[in-house]
Amino acid sequence: MAEIGTDRPLAAEVILRSPGGQRLSGQERITSANVAAYLPDPAAVSAATEFFRDRGFGTTERRGISFTITGPQSHFERTFGTRLTGEASTLELPLDQIPATVKDVIEAVTFTPPPDYGPAKV
Repeated sequence: MAEIGTDRPLAAEVILRSPGGQRLSGQERITSANVAAYLPDPAAVSAATEFFRDRGFGTTERRGISFTITGPQSHFERTFGTRLTGEASTLELPLDQIPATVKDVIEAVTFTPPPDYGPAKV
């Protein structure tokens, strides 16, 4: 993630909740056999994308259970009420500042973790 004081463009994945409120536990796998139980309601997708677009984020079309938001670091900090640093202890953003009507349809907003390959840090 970007250092404090910069306004680099960032991208995060918005994971949407299923219409029945089925939550992802990390234990089960989403497969072609059960994907329908996890697909978000189209109205929820519209509400969430509209919320982020109104705050200046770019959004992608929904893919499966999620869509991507993009924008400068300052948009993320303002919207999620948190400072982003290069030493962030978590890749998941807090949802405390998100209105309940939108937060209710969002499972999580996360950054993609950096790859775990390449040169070792010394």
